[in-house]
Amino acid sequence: MVAVAPFHLILAHLQCREVIEMIQIRGLRKEFGDGTKALRGIDLHVERGQLAVLLGPSGAGKSTLLRCINGLVKATAGEIVVDGTGVHQLRHLEDVRSKVGMIFQQFNLVKRLMVIENVLCGRLARSNIFASCLKLFPPGDIEQALFCLERVGLAEKAYHRADQLSGGQQQRVGIARALAQNPRVILADEPVASLDPRSAERVMTILRDINARDGITVIVSLHNIDLATRYGGRIVGLRDGAVVLDKPGASLTKWDVERIYEAGYSDDDEMDCEQVRYAHA
Repeated sequence: MVAVAPFHLILAHLQCREVIEMIQIRGLRKEFGDGTKALRGIDLHVERGQLAVLLGPSGAGKSTLLRCINGLVKATAGEIVVDGTGVHQLRHLEDVRSKVGMIFQQFNLVKRLMVIENVLCGRLARSNIFASCLKLFPPGDIEQALFCLERVGLAEKAYHRADQLSGGQQQRVGIARALAQNPRVILADEPVASLDPRSAERVMTILRDINARDGITVIVSLHNIDLATRYGGRIVGLRDGAVVLDKPGASLTKWDVERIYEAGYSDDDEMDCEQVRYAHA
């Protein structure tokens, strides 16, 4: 007979289970040279393996927050720790960026290069710089790049030029490039803003699959409320550089949306406030 621990001991173990935080942000502020206060004291902790959506109007600070996390933008004040490494410490910045894959709204591909060469750019931090300049990539890196393209459904496009692909396909190459980095975190800055609805759906499905299968922490900034509620396990609402809401995506209500967008929202936000309550019906 297999011994089974008493129920109260199992419950106590689950309640005491350590929550491992992948990203810790404390008191984060960013003020640009023209006096614009993009971030106003952000406090945010993101657990390992979580898929979180940053939701808010244009100018809310979503892109600035993501760029502060991977060190592309230097914060004015506050602290960011990614997987135990402080982003504010210059000597650790390269280490942080090797752990964080970035996906951009405008894809940021080298259009004249082949698709596989763009994906291999995700391996540069782990490759010999001189060999990479000569396009002498190790066989293991090439195999990894092809595998990442297969994950996003583009293996057959590996040796096409990037500028021969549609916008949705180029964004999937961007995802493959981030995945080739073997990151602990993926940050996606408005990855579907310039895509048609079908392509946007596919990109979000791929990001959710990567999060679920690989356990990679994913943070996505979005305008589309419908996508946010269906794909975001957690929604963090930003307005005027501050967090105004933080809750599970499935429980988002029209009142929450009004709180994030204050006086309503623009055409870019693509979902009527009254429809939010039916998003999970």
